[in-house]
Amino acid sequence: MDLQRDLQEVKTARVLSKEVDFGEFSQIYPDKDACLSYLANLKWAGGYQCRKCGHEKYCDGREPHSRRCTKCRYVESATAYTLLQKCKFSIIKAFYAVFLIYTHKGNYSSQELSRLLDLRQGTCWSFSQKVLEAMRRRRLAPDFDENEGWIHVLLDATTTEPEETSDVESAAHA
Repeated sequence: MDLQRDLQEVKTARVLSKEVDFGEFSQIYPDKDACLSYLANLKWAGGYQCRKCGHEKYCDGREPHSRRCTKCRYVESATAYTLLQKCKFSIIKAFYAVFLIYTHKGNYSSQELSRLLDLRQGTCWSFSQKVLEAMRRRRLAPDFDENEGWIHVLLDATTTEPEETSDVESAAHA
């Protein structure tokens, strides 16, 4: 009963764009698989279409939640063509960073992100810039709704630059 109440509070806080801590956030997105599943469901909510040949039928790819075209065999991961493409740190931390930056309307310092997520400040600054640019593009979109949630920023496909992190840090924080 307490868990159900706690989960409801987290969901309510998300809807109202209040800050929740990483522990509460992790109840909704507990692991990499949950994040990838959520992202894949968002990404292909309107159906799958191969980016190479336009075919609409797919099978599962080798990576979790990836899709492989049954015609040309092109494989697309859940993170490809999203804000999280080439992200070098944990997708759970990336989700939380996007959530925090979005709910604070872009006013969340890279130093605070660094402390909260246990990542280098430079990594957090680079990722913050990527999120802020996605937020700016989203605000300019014709279908933008002032009350929409942070998830729309996740689907931003324009930014494809890799995050600047060392291989050692990527392995340590993955």
